[in-house]
Amino acid sequence: MNFKTTSILIVLLAVVLGIVMFTSHGSNPVNTSDLTDQPASSEGPKLMDTQSGHVTRVTIIDSTGQETAIQKTQDQWGLTSPIIAPATDYKVLDLITTLVGIRSHGRPASDPGSDSGLDHPKYHVTIETEGSNKVDTIDLGSEAGVGDVVYGRVNGGDINFLDSSLEKTLKTAADDVRDDHLFTIKDTDVKQFRLFSPGQVISGEVVDNKWKITEPTTMPGDTSAISSFLTGVTGIEATKFLKQDDPEIALAGFAEPGAAVWLSTDAPSTQPSPESATEPSTPGQATNWVRLRVGSPDSLLKENYFAEMSDGTVAKIAATSLDSLKKTPLDLRDRDIVNVNSADVTGITVVAEHFPAQAGTQPMAVPDKFKSILTTTMKLVTRPPVVKPVVLGPSLPTTTPSTEASTEPSTQPAAPVQSKWQFAGDAKSQVDDSKVQALLDRFTPLRADSYHQTDLSAPTTTYHLDLITPQATYHFEFQRPANGTGAVGIYDGLTFDIPMPLVDSLDADFHQGK
Repeated sequence: MNFKTTSILIVLLAVVLGIVMFTSHGSNPVNTSDLTDQPASSEGPKLMDTQSGHVTRVTIIDSTGQETAIQKTQDQWGLTSPIIAPATDYKVLDLITTLVGIRSHGRPASDPGSDSGLDHPKYHVTIETEGSNKVDTIDLGSEAGVGDVVYGRVNGGDINFLDSSLEKTLKTAADDVRDDHLFTIKDTDVKQFRLFSPGQVISGEVVDNKWKITEPTTMPGDTSAISSFLTGVTGIEATKFLKQDDPEIALAGFAEPGAAVWLSTDAPSTQPSPESATEPSTPGQATNWVRLRVGSPDSLLKENYFAEMSDGTVAKIAATSLDSLKKTPLDLRDRDIVNVNSADVTGITVVAEHFPAQAGTQPMAVPDKFKSILTTTMKLVTRPPVVKPVVLGPSLPTTTPSTEASTEPSTQPAAPVQSKWQFAGDAKSQVDDSKVQALLDRFTPLRADSYHQTDLSAPTTTYHLDLITPQATYHFEFQRPANGTGAVGIYDGLTFDIPMPLVDSLDADFHQGK
């Protein structure tokens, strides 16, 4: 390589280095001497001695004058600006810990002047503490131009380099700390609810510390099911809060809501009027109701839906949140179907209808004794009490003459213990009382696993069971399904799923010793 070629290469290298230096430093480069005080570690000295646990208020004002204020009142954090809304405690504490734990990433060796941007800071933060007149301040200026740092000043002191991530933290603080829950009331405080969906209204209230469904018909409520429902509703969270002037709200579709739910902590005496299935604009005369109204999906993907609260808050919620609103009256009905006192039962009748296997099904095995019998009947009644004979005239001697004692046994064998139950028309056969009691125990109370609208279309066996008491006769129908999964019960117009062992007990042989 000759001298001329070497010279050309040196010049080209110098040009490339110049371009790189200009690109990396921009039009307002920072003198590298400004970084001489920057520590080698990113964990520089703390710039504030305030304890996070003593902070009661944080105010953030950006360069446009927009204010974010977070206030602690009676141990509860809440936003007071730009909107009044509850805040999530741990999120507020994370923000406060970041602010009071701010550290220096070095200081410029000379005053950067207006280049620092601190004459008109991007963010001005004030931090107030309880029981003290001290107010800490943080001013955040421009990017330093080298590294991920910005110019900043704490409590009006020296200019320091601060982590640039602090700017994003302050920019999104209001959204980050806001409680995402749309309902502020607790599920355990709810005393009334109304659930609206197209063509259906379900209302419930607490009466004597028990839930009762009042619409569409009166029925006992299931405490566990309703508690789960209320937990799901009050747990609905916003995926995004919308400002009142957001153009998306025009597409929300609140004029024809798909579902709505009203919750109240008031006693039932202030329940709304139930005369209309249309969602009311105001819930009757109640004064403490909170409403969530669901609108349209925000896109064709239907991953989020618009939602509006009674205070005007508009947000988007995940489509999965709607699952908690998809309830029927039977979903919330008490699972206890009926409670029959076994001690009151004096008669039991079981009529079993056995059906052949349906085409295309695989019914469970049917005992041989049923295959050629269409209907079997078993009746049990309580055995009448033994009545001792009444002796008339003088009492007979309690002992026999001594001449007879030598040929007759001194005592008679004890009579066999009779079962409490007997087969109707067959007083001699003994009944296994324990099996009868086990059957009756399933009705104290009879409890459904779940409810549904229709019974099975092709059962292998249908059982008609009558439990007879002096006051009433309880008639039940149970179906053993052809597919061998879960049994179905029908009582008083209700159709419900029951455990398979109940119908198995109806096939039991109640003879003693069997």
